[in-house]
Amino acid sequence: MENCESRGSVTGCSNVGGIAGLVPRGTITLCINRATVTGSSQSGKYIGGIVGYGKGLSFCANYADITAEGSSVGGLVGYVFPDINNEGMSNCMNVGNVIGKQNVGGLAGECFAPQNTNNYSIGRVEATNQYAGLLVGKYGNDPSKAFANTYYVEEGLVVENGTATAGKYYGDGTISASAQAVHQADVASGKLASLLASVNSTWGQDLEQENTYPVLNGKTVYFSGSKLCNGHLLSEAYTNDQTKETATPAHSQEYEDGGFCTVCHESRELHGKGTANDPYLISNVAQLEYLRDQSNLGNGQITAHAKLVNDIDLAYASASSWIPVSKSNAFAGTFDGNGHCIKNLYSSFYQGGYVGLFGYVNGATIKNLTVEGVIESSCSNQGMIAGQSVGANFYNCVAKGRINTSGSADYVGGITGWVTRNSPSIPVVRSCASYVDIVSTGTFAGGIIGKSNHSIIMEACANYGNVTGKINVGGLMGYTDPQSDSHITNCYVGSCEVRGTGSNVFLTCYEPSGNLSNFEKVFYSKDAKVFASADATEPEDLASRIAYGDYNTSSAFVGFTAEQIAGGEATYCMNNETTASPVWTQDLNQANSQPVLNGDAALHTVYKMGYLHGSTLSFFSNNQNDENTLHAEADNNGSHDKAYRYVPNGYQSCTHSAKCRVCGHKVESEECTRVNDICTKCNYGDLFELADGEAYTLANGAEVYELNYARNFGGTNWTTWYVPFELKLTPELCQKYAFSRINNVHQYDDDNDGVADRTIVESFNQAEGVTLKANYPYLVRALTDADKAMNITLTEVALAKAESKHIDCMSVDHTYTFTGTYNEMGESGTEANSPLSLFDYSDGNMWLNFHSLPAQRHYLVITPRDGSTPTLAPARVMLQVIGDETVTGIVNLYSNDKRSAETYDLSGRRVGSNQRGLLIKNGKKVLVK
Repeated sequence: MENCESRGSVTGCSNVGGIAGLVPRGTITLCINRATVTGSSQSGKYIGGIVGYGKGLSFCANYADITAEGSSVGGLVGYVFPDINNEGMSNCMNVGNVIGKQNVGGLAGECFAPQNTNNYSIGRVEATNQYAGLLVGKYGNDPSKAFANTYYVEEGLVVENGTATAGKYYGDGTISASAQAVHQADVASGKLASLLASVNSTWGQDLEQENTYPVLNGKTVYFSGSKLCNGHLLSEAYTNDQTKETATPAHSQEYEDGGFCTVCHESRELHGKGTANDPYLISNVAQLEYLRDQSNLGNGQITAHAKLVNDIDLAYASASSWIPVSKSNAFAGTFDGNGHCIKNLYSSFYQGGYVGLFGYVNGATIKNLTVEGVIESSCSNQGMIAGQSVGANFYNCVAKGRINTSGSADYVGGITGWVTRNSPSIPVVRSCASYVDIVSTGTFAGGIIGKSNHSIIMEACANYGNVTGKINVGGLMGYTDPQSDSHITNCYVGSCEVRGTGSNVFLTCYEPSGNLSNFEKVFYSKDAKVFASADATEPEDLASRIAYGDYNTSSAFVGFTAEQIAGGEATYCMNNETTASPVWTQDLNQANSQPVLNGDAALHTVYKMGYLHGSTLSFFSNNQNDENTLHAEADNNGSHDKAYRYVPNGYQSCTHSAKCRVCGHKVESEECTRVNDICTKCNYGDLFELADGEAYTLANGAEVYELNYARNFGGTNWTTWYVPFELKLTPELCQKYAFSRINNVHQYDDDNDGVADRTIVESFNQAEGVTLKANYPYLVRALTDADKAMNITLTEVALAKAESKHIDCMSVDHTYTFTGTYNEMGESGTEANSPLSLFDYSDGNMWLNFHSLPAQRHYLVITPRDGSTPTLAPARVMLQVIGDETVTGIVNLYSNDKRSAETYDLSGRRVGSNQRGLLIKNGKKVLVK
């Protein structure tokens, strides 16, 4: 059917169209519908502006609204299937609004035809139930061939079951060959018409009228903005006046002798000498094209060295198709991308022997380069970086985009299609990653390399793209037959899909020789899928499709679950559990992220936090401060439970929650009982108040969040200190109180009669910063009367057990034992070995018998060193507080001949004859070695 036009209105139940209801054979071309079309039955389906059910629409337009109560409703066609050329819709348009129940689209309700080319729709689309799209409601054919040069308005609204969404161009199905979005302003300005006309000149638009849109056989649209000769836009404007056209077509540059374009003045001259030390510097498209053109002259090998100094956009190539550098002459030099990107590479018309940014490289080095683009070709040897590689090296290269082949195209890879060695060098592919989706109609298709013949070294490479081929298909390589000097290590296959219609389809690669020594640390996602037959609808068991034969059980291949990958464990393990100079990084803040090569180590290094409390699950972070903040070991049989401490929900509450000391993990609250504000189950309290003189009875001690301690001093003299908590002497505390530690006891013979006249307890002042131990006899005093009321508040305090501990000091004849008590004591008695307490006496502080002793004090008991029963108390015992811990004094010794002949240490203690060091003997200092 052709050259038909409809006006008025059309109503029906099923198979309803403005031109025809059902066209099962033949094609429809050059038809226009201006009639409103209505589907009047809820059970009806296949309602369209041109045809209800048909195939092969070209150069057709719908201007009317299409409304149906049923399903499969489209602006052009309700249901479209492919014609004899396997095509669906081409050079068609819709500007009418479309409403239906389900599967509703601006062009087609249901599209089961591939290769829908150079169409657009700008009408509003609504499904009262589900599956609506600005172009199609449902798509059901090859995802990689759905659309080409087909446009929709990004701001356009799609309504599904009452919910409006902008810019949704299909409702149901899978599409990888995406349609292209334009803005509403691009429709009126002439830009959309210019895009359509770049493929077929039938398209035009009357720009002198307001609110117009592209039409078939309309007025020609010319570009009148500012554009470089290579197609790079500086400003956009369009006109119907050919005299105002300002652009020149791509590849029509004219250069003056100085190397500058006569139209746009962009330089084509290559700076540099092309040597290794002085490479050509490439900063724009013209210079890259010049290198390309020179490489394709004659038939000799190209040994030039080149380096990018800018990112380069090949956007214009969508109309002209990129011709490779060294499309047949071997490139044998060095191409350094210098960290830059060549984007929008598009190659469809070129059908030479080798396809890619480079065609054929031999002994070359390509490094530090990212290439983004689309390749559609029927020839063999295709790769985003290079088509075929002989003895060449690829370092730090990234490929993004898609490659679609037709016919019997073999050897397709994300980086390069074919690799073989060039004796004596072994090809090296290192730190390269592919994000290319590959759909090959031939054999040998791989995420990184299509086929590797003989030796290869592949290190730290990753593939994230889906790979489809016929036979010999793999996520890393389609096929490899490595020699003994080959090495494949530290590589990764992400959560992609690998599909093959024939034999030898594996997640990593097909390697028939079974030489396991060539492989080491090849990592993969257990979430990846392998489909190994033409009619497969479900993936194979991945454990049998990792690689060929015994490789499936080899320790050289390591898989990670989706959780291990998303959580960072995989990245940490792939870096050999280190964080210094990581090869693999990962942004853990992004959902479902994966390990990536050579990322931003400052932001995305993966650090191990440790194992989650009570489990064997390990956690990871991008924050170095989080490193090792959880448990170092996995929980085994509840081993983490030993680390619990308890934190209450609130004071006077009868519940508490468990909190791990190591990781801070909290468990559910548990009931508990309290005695004196301390939990009897866990020995924890959120507040504990302790007053001097009160009995302290916590047999197991306790942990308290807050401790309040109070004491009132009678004066400013020294008194005893014995408490169940540690106390750090802060500057504020030392401004009000002095503390000292009993060090030794000395006896003095003042009248030289051989009998001690007085006994001195030597005690050292404790300096600021010292921490006083719990359950230890110290001395304390207030420095002024204003400080006699002591109040101390501490947090996170460990209270010691209520124990009576002591220290011993020795004089020449006696042992002096200072013992702490947490209970009040009654009258001490007056016997020779009765307890003594420290009192303020007229001659100074002195230990005397007492009538009673409060709790939280310590007392002194004196016993003879020879074990005899004391018959008389030693000379009066007095306190002497001296210096700090660095002070040592030599005291007066007995003058009795017998006793002066004994040997003493520097503190006056009598020692044995075998003592070594600096001693006092016969009243003189001697050094005994």
